[in-house]
Amino acid sequence: QRSLTTIMKRTCAGDARAPIPGYWKWNVTKEPNKLKDDSTNNSQQQEEEKPLFTRYQPLLCRGHENNTLPRCMDKMEITRYEPYQFEFHPEVKSRIETSLASSSLSPITDIGNATNVAMAKTTVCVVGWSHARHMIGSMRNILQSQKSNIQINWVKAKFPNQLHDIDFFNGMHKNYPNICTHVLIGLGQWPASKPLLFDQYERHIEKAMMVAVQARKEIGLQIFFRSIHYNPMGDVYSSCPPKDWRYPPVIDGYNSIIQSLCDQYNVPFLDTNAIVGPMWDSGNDWCHLHQQVGLSEAFYLLGQMMMLDI
Repeated sequence: QRSLTTIMKRTCAGDARAPIPGYWKWNVTKEPNKLKDDSTNNSQQQEEEKPLFTRYQPLLCRGHENNTLPRCMDKMEITRYEPYQFEFHPEVKSRIETSLASSSLSPITDIGNATNVAMAKTTVCVVGWSHARHMIGSMRNILQSQKSNIQINWVKAKFPNQLHDIDFFNGMHKNYPNICTHVLIGLGQWPASKPLLFDQYERHIEKAMMVAVQARKEIGLQIFFRSIHYNPMGDVYSSCPPKDWRYPPVIDGYNSIIQSLCDQYNVPFLDTNAIVGPMWDSGNDWCHLHQQVGLSEAFYLLGQMMMLDI
């Protein structure tokens, strides 16, 4: 099983010690160009035992003309990930499927009247930028396949300081087709690209979390923070000096900050690095998750949000 040495098993506030939900499994039926002679099984066994080396974009390999050069293709090709599928532990998969089928309504509180609690259609509002946009596409695919009535909204934000005013959360309560009941926050890509130094990021994310907790108390929003995704080593990250600082040690630092603050403020931290981490370098565009990774993460996140009640 592939992993980064820096990946740590993190915990989720309110969920005690969240178990690893599953693992990436070699699926030989999806292996490209399978041999069809008597040596098929041996060949597949040999392929399965091949190490999965880190994918990266060498310098001067950007652009259509350059990325077809042999020295580029060898390091950048993406077919190496095709034989892998994420296998959820049966009990985890069963609990998630049950929660998605039974979570069509959620309690919500009127703004300014905490005693007036009604039931609203369960709607997950995903806060972030392009990673959030990709995530809601994966979530909608999962919900359609599960025949679930849960709705998904995208709430655009790039930086934590955009959440420093309660009006940001009040807007979710009244400005979308479906009132938000669950809010999933993941803000790290844009801060890390600049970069926003760890102490600055901690101050910004703590203020955002304090306001989010206020919104939880005043209008009944279910608040969740998720782990920030790793980015494959594209040339903008590996150049010297870097043009972009979104590489694993920075993302690990951000995630450690988020987890620590979630523990402090009793906010669920949904850690998906058991899913994302082993395939961290598989993003086709050197930024967003590989489709199969995104779908597995979306399934897990939706299930965790529906099962937790903080």
